[in-house]
Amino acid sequence: MTAWTPDELDRINAETYFTVGATLPDGTTPKTVDIWSVPVGDRIFIRSYNGTQGKWYGPALKTGRGRISAGGVDKPVR
Repeated sequence: MTAWTPDELDRINAETYFTVGATLPDGTTPKTVDIWSVPVGDRIFIRSYNGTQGKWYGPALKTGRGRISAGGVDKPVR
């Protein structure tokens, strides 16, 4: 995982929603959801509406990995 570039942050933060999904141990990202984000400096924060029962959040907690897509940016995340 690499840090966000200023251009990536601008493009992601210009969107109302972005797509997030957990990356499973086999490397797949089978379930994704559209979600809001909150930018803080050079970081992006999100929260699961359904807590650990969310279709992306529980698996993301288990693997510590995910993928986001917004504004033409598609990137692995932790």
